Amino acid sequence: MARLGLALLVTACLLSLPVLTTHSQGGYKAADTEVTQMPPSRCFWWQPPAIVAAPPASDGFPQYYADPDVTVDAAGNAHAVWYCHQCVPHTVYYARFDKATARWTAPSGVDDPTEGFSNGYSYPHIAVDGLGVVHVVWADSRHGSANAALAYSRLQPGESDWSPHQLIGKDGGTEANGESAIAVDSRDNLHVVWEGRHVAASAPQFHIYYAFSGDRGLSWQSAVTVTDHISATQLRPELTVSGGGFVHAVWQDQDDLDVYHAWLDPKGDADWSPSVKVFTHTTIYHLMPPSLAADDKGRVHVVAAAEDVDWADVIYHASWEPSARQWSPPMTIRRLSSQYDWFAGPPVLAGDSTGKVHVAWAEGRTGVLYTCKSADEAPWETPGVVTYGEATGPSLTVTREGDGAYILWAKSGRIYFSIGEWPRQLYFPWVAVPAGIDQGAP
Repeated sequence: MARLGLALLVTACLLSLPVLTTHSQGGYKAADTEVTQMPPSRCFWWQPPAIVAAPPASDGFPQYYADPDVTVDAAGNAHAVWYCHQCVPHTVYYARFDKATARWTAPSGVDDPTEGFSNGYSYPHIAVDGLGVVHVVWADSRHGSANAALAYSRLQPGESDWSPHQLIGKDGGTEANGESAIAVDSRDNLHVVWEGRHVAASAPQFHIYYAFSGDRGLSWQSAVTVTDHISATQLRPELTVSGGGFVHAVWQDQDDLDVYHAWLDPKGDADWSPSVKVFTHTTIYHLMPPSLAADDKGRVHVVAAAEDVDWADVIYHASWEPSARQWSPPMTIRRLSSQYDWFAGPPVLAGDSTGKVHVAWAEGRTGVLYTCKSADEAPWETPGVVTYGEATGPSLTVTREGDGAYILWAKSGRIYFSIGEWPRQLYFPWVAVPAGIDQGAP
């Protein structure tokens, strides 16, 4: 009875508190009035933020870390890459989080400093295959735009030296000056997409290109064009592989400010499908780059931030059903109506085998926020705060089983992270346990 009375007392206290959000092993701290009052019951709680890495000290140009990208392997270990501005001798850095020891390895350089001045590298992205081999791609423009290309390197399990760089797409006469994405399918084939243009083309438009490797990155097929909307610039591609081995790409169209989607059928020919608009049911402006993920039911999900007809900042979500091969009307995840609120970068998306989808983003006055939903028609949970304060470039990954997650972001030139875990409970599934409360059986 004493513990039951304590539980009821805790419940009453929690319900009487002002707006709250989860933080650190079930603890609480005050949140913005537009965030959550109770912790989302189906979403992760987030541990206190901790630092992954800080740039080396320099007496010359200011150095800072930015643009982190994170993924998770089959054992639940996190692997991350990021960019370092004005760093010497490396610009692309990598670190691994060991789940067993709860520690990050010391950052190591991915790029080869013997190949020239390294600050032509940018936008690294990472994937891990079923054998634990780490694969990284980034834009290499050290030698001018005419010689720019998508660079690739891999790291074998247990080793510390990265493979010699390969330049993907150079044989096709393309150049890669910006964002890329990489994905691994269930057979450990590698798929990459990137933004670039054909060197011989007279028009300045950038388009989306794709390349494939069937031998874990030892060799790559020639680049092919994904986009068919050739009159406008296409930027910021994202890539995922859904059930059945379908490869999906989305990107930002600079002409009509919409997100476009195309897919590659592994059982069909080698041609990509015609590209289609994703957000056809609404009018949007000032579109931010999209994020893409698939769940184990074959659905594909996209989120993107934009301004609506009332000039409010909105995060939209839409899903693609494989049976109908069409996109759903967009759902609103977050809407900022105040002129003093803004999104500090594009939202990021991840899926898992339970059918849930997870979204994280940065807001200028709040920090990094997170929410999730089931893959059915259930609404999105009320967002919760992962960390407060200025932050940019969040990256999110979730274990395939959906039992853990990692978020990385950049702040003040450093890379930070938080670990997502399921909330502890006190007798009732919706009652969060503040730190220090006994969870013994009643």
